[in-house]
Amino acid sequence: MLGTDRRNPSHRTTIQQGRAAEFLALAILRKKGFTVIRSAGPDSLIHLIAWEEQNRPIFVRVKRARRPVSRAAEVASRWPGDIEQLQKLPLAVGGSVQFWVYSGQQGWLFYEVLPGGIVEVKE
Repeated sequence: MLGTDRRNPSHRTTIQQGRAAEFLALAILRKKGFTVIRSAGPDSLIHLIAWEEQNRPIFVRVKRARRPVSRAAEVASRWPGDIEQLQKLPLAVGGSVQFWVYSGQQGWLFYEVLPGGIVEVKE
């Protein structure tokens, strides 16, 4: 079948696509003046930790979506386990847990994870 040969160097695996999205997110944060640390493990709950001088950290989970998503409810239904795990993270006052979704067709969507669900935030 065409396009399914994993030995084809032009074929990008899910892990490679996810890593690429993480690096795009890292670049966005650095461009905004944040210091950023990237987790090396692909199974890490948090992919990026970012902070600005004197501000609390932002913990970011990055997802790559093949199909576009349009709103918070759709994101929450597509990745309920991730959202639930992020909601359980201990967080210092003023800190933020965010869930970023990248779709090549749509670009970036940014969500803050709160105890009751997620809410879209602007970049």
